[in-house]
Amino acid sequence: MGLRWLHPTRQPDKKSLSYDKKGTPFTTTSGITGSIGWAQSTNTPDKGKCASDGKALTFGFKNSAADFVSFNFYGAKGVKDEVSKATLMKILGTVRLHGTPTGG
Repeated sequence: MGLRWLHPTRQPDKKSLSYDKKGTPFTTTSGITGSIGWAQSTNTPDKGKCASDGKALTFGFKNSAADFVSFNFYGAKGVKDEVSKATLMKILGTVRLHGTPTGG
């Protein structure tokens, strides 16, 4: 579950990108089980409008219809108001299933 792309205006080159090679098991407080994966860019060449590096988190899991779905976060890294890993994990812990899947 490696994430290889972080932001539409600042796509990192291979040298500035790091990501989890394998997902890490995770269970939400409501009991949803799946895997999380992190990716981040560091010292990305500035080729667009974005002025910071980025980070991403994906939580992949199955819904009540056994379809794979995900929760994704994309954000700036190394900025004053960066969303901390602790805050992201707290938010991620609150993910729960809602309603009936519509299929796709």
